[in-house]
Amino acid sequence: ERFYFDRPFYYTLTSLRSIFSLYGMEITDVKLIKPHGGSIRVYIKKKSKNIKVTKNVEVMLKKERELISENFIKIKFKNFKNEINNLIKNLKKFKEQNITIKGYGAPARLATITNFANIDKNLIKYVIDDSELKANRYSPGKHIPIVPYNPDEDLSHIILFAYEYFHSIKNKIEQKNIEYYKPVPFEKLN
Repeated sequence: ERFYFDRPFYYTLTSLRSIFSLYGMEITDVKLIKPHGGSIRVYIKKKSKNIKVTKNVEVMLKKERELISENFIKIKFKNFKNEINNLIKNLKKFKEQNITIKGYGAPARLATITNFANIDKNLIKYVIDDSELKANRYSPGKHIPIVPYNPDEDLSHIILFAYEYFHSIKNKIEQKNIEYYKPVPFEKLN
């Protein structure tokens, strides 16, 4: 069995510092990393007098104080909703043109996007995934079929949910003249 973990919490460095402090720990360094569209890697140690904290920590804390506010968060969610509406609009346009859309890659963002946007197999016929654990199953929530790659299938238009693997997916697929799209923001990747 597989369980779906929806990452229900996202933390700022400020909030992490407060949480770790409760348990006698201190953040000693932080780095921006690329996974999931941008994340942070936090280094922590047990509090002591000799602990060294890098400048990265204070720089990021200062940036958070300057940028993150209730209004900032509302704007981010509004922008996300606008991007989702743009995705839905384009999927419906493809359907009106009798273009069958398939997805590629079933990471957690597939379920996050399709559930938030109420996208089901009427707009995305199925999603291809190379993992044997996911193939021949369904996406959480909207139950879009997840299938293994079939080189004989016509894949003229693909929404890449695993867009960070665009080049390796494109190289794997034998069929040429495919239009690839990133879901959010909706954009053509060719």
